[in-house]
Amino acid sequence: MNPSPLPLNERLVVLDIIRGIALLGIFLVNIPAFASPIFIFQLYDIPYEYKGMDAYIDLFLLLFVQGKFFTIFSFLFGLGCGIFLHRAEEKHYFAAALWSRRMASLLLIGLFHLVFFWYGDILHVYAIGGFLMLFFYNRKTKTILLWAIGLLCFFYLLACMQFFTPAHVLQEAQREYKVLHEHALTQYLSTYRQADYLSCLFYRLNVEVVPMLLNLPFSIFPVFSMFLFGLYTAKKGLVHTIEQNRSFFKKIQLITGAAGFTLTIILAILKLEILKYGLYQQAAIHLFTSLSGIFLCFFILPPYCYSCNFLLTLRCWVFLSIVEQWH
Repeated sequence: MNPSPLPLNERLVVLDIIRGIALLGIFLVNIPAFASPIFIFQLYDIPYEYKGMDAYIDLFLLLFVQGKFFTIFSFLFGLGCGIFLHRAEEKHYFAAALWSRRMASLLLIGLFHLVFFWYGDILHVYAIGGFLMLFFYNRKTKTILLWAIGLLCFFYLLACMQFFTPAHVLQEAQREYKVLHEHALTQYLSTYRQADYLSCLFYRLNVEVVPMLLNLPFSIFPVFSMFLFGLYTAKKGLVHTIEQNRSFFKKIQLITGAAGFTLTIILAILKLEILKYGLYQQAAIHLFTSLSGIFLCFFILPPYCYSCNFLLTLRCWVFLSIVEQWH
């Protein structure tokens, strides 16, 4: 018996809508990377300076988009994994083999994209995280939740370690990075503007692809923790009982909303340099961008579900009314 795509009446359309919104947000954040050498600035931890209207757009994206939508998409990926494996088991398929085949395909596509087209590929990260999900699917929901929280805390513990680096060590490192950055930027721009594709490819392998792969063990932590939050939601069946769990979702919204908006205000103060943190300014901006994104992800998701459910109900009502009038 060959598995086939779900018919429309079995798909969770609400999740498809939210997934589309999340992809739009991710696209908006990645636009600067498509049209500027921002990668070299990020690689050497040098702030990329915007001027005029670009500075206001950058501030808006930082406060309201960056870190908010990739977390939603990661959550939905974990949720989708849980739903997929559960439905495969219900139909007596070998669920792990089906999922592994999908992740192997995703990994190949992601690595191809990373090597031959763009350094910002996320598919290979999702594929590796997807393989790891198989170790958690049959665990208790409490265990999954504890691992999700634990991995997230460990990630932020590692991120906070840089604040304990002595100022003179950090200052020396930043001085060296600045010199290296200036040389790398000149070569980077020259290669992208003048080199043919093959020369550009070999240049990218060393400058872009290798650093991205070396950073994978660190970058996968927040992504995989959101996978686990999504898997937890799937195994608890919360996605099928949104209306019945309104009070629970409102409590989550209240807590995460208060924390998320507080962190966003602090982020704005840091970005506008109302609060100056010296050598640690950029590290603080990165930390609060990520933290605010995690909390606002859980604040944003319930309203999306309510509004999408309302729109779907309204659409069905309008459709039935038209059919009734036609007959």
